[in-house]
Amino acid sequence: MGRYVPGQRLIAAELAAKLGTSQIPVREALHILSGYGVVELVPRRGARISAMSATEFLDFLEVWVPMCRLNFICTCERLADSDKRADYAAETEYLHHIIRDLEIAAQKRISIDFFHSYIKLYDTCAAINKNKYFLNIRNVLPVELYYRHVADILPGPLWEKYHRNIRDVIESILTGDSEAFVKIWDAHAIMVREYLEMAINERAWQ
Repeated sequence: MGRYVPGQRLIAAELAAKLGTSQIPVREALHILSGYGVVELVPRRGARISAMSATEFLDFLEVWVPMCRLNFICTCERLADSDKRADYAAETEYLHHIIRDLEIAAQKRISIDFFHSYIKLYDTCAAINKNKYFLNIRNVLPVELYYRHVADILPGPLWEKYHRNIRDVIESILTGDSEAFVKIWDAHAIMVREYLEMAINERAWQ
């Protein structure tokens, strides 16, 4: 989950002391995080890590999964065009870096690092697609907050399969194989949804 959990109170003075800085940049950072939905500012009480209800969590998933699917399919189609592939040399190289970052996170079992790399995957594919709406929509969704929650649940016992699926997703994108991507992605999405629903029920998450 990282060092902070949903609902945890954040005090600017304490954060500043830990970081060895003044409270001004800390407060500015908290306001920025508030804009992303990660932090909730509480009048006269500082801030706290935002929390999502089970309903909000699953509602987000219903929007985010098809958004990722469409973004990645469009990337496959662009990279399948050999005449234009050279235009995305920097982005495709970065996708290889993301594969390595995911590998490291999986080996160390650091779920929040794994999901941060996944967010970079989405953003890189959006850059390849040159469709501003992929990033615009992503920026109004509580993506970072969702992954802060989900990192406490996933990959869990699914680490090996989860990592293999995302690695295969990226490799299918890199080869421009949209058919292979769809097969991998759809099976992965079903696995994730079923496991999350089971975990939410077991935790009696309201």
